[in-house]
Parts: sequence; structure tokens; C-alpha cells
Amino acid sequence: MIALIDADLIGYRIAFACKNESTITAKHTLNSYIADILTCGVDNTFDGCYVDQWKLFLTGKDNFRNNIAVTAVYKGNRTAPKPEHLPALRQHMVKEWGAVVVEGQEADDAIAIEASVLKEECVVASVDKDLDQIAGDGITTL
Repeated sequence: MIALIDADLIGYRIAFACKNESTITAKHTLNSYIADILTCGVDNTFDGCYVDQWKLFLTGKDNFRNNIAVTAVYKGNRTAPKPEHLPALRQHMVKEWGAVVVEGQEADDAIAIEASVLKEECVVASVDKDLDQIAGDGITTL
């Protein structure tokens, strides 16, 4: 069973939670968080499913939604600065966890596409409400 993980949300959560900590502490916290998602305890189960593979997804550049948002800028209401540790955590997830940076779409789009192909062979780990649209029982919250 493969876990498809929304790494965007993890990066932001940890970066905000560790805003007063060192980058090293943020990376250790990130590693622990991802390990907890994958193992859900010592029995290595993920919501009743054995997970032996994972794939983390990060949003890259050039989101197609920017070209089709005509009434307002897509995510134009998000004006707060990004958390300081976010770039380092994203780089860490790519280097140490094999995260895939998807271009032209958001991480949740890539997860939805992959989940629709893998069907019951995967479980999706995210709190993103957009992923509630995926058919099946494999949707789990972080």
C-alpha cells in the first residue's frame, strides 16, 4: 500500500509551529511528523492499511489556475509572508523524503490524479478539503 501525502500542508504546519526554533529543530520535527503519519504507532498501520511505500507531493510553479481565474487573482487573499523555515523544509522533503515537486498544478491535484489511478492500492494523507472529492475509502486526515 502506498501513502500519497500532501507535503505542502506538512511544510506549512511545521514551519509555523517551529517559527521560534532553529532550522535543525524544524527539520527534526518534520521528520518526526512524517514518520508518525507513516507508522501510526509501532504496528506500522495507516488507518487499517499496511503502508510500505510513500510519495510526498509539493506544489511547484506555474499553477494552471492562475490562467483561468478571471474574477480575482487565484489565492490573491493570501498576503501574509510565508514562514521562514518553509524553503528549508521543502528542500529537506525533496532531498531526504523523495518528495515530488509538481509543476503546473497543485500538490492536491497530483495526489487526486495518482489516487484515481491507484484506487484501493493507496491511501491519501491530507486535511485539504479539496481531496474530499476523491471517490473511495482511502482518504485520511493528518
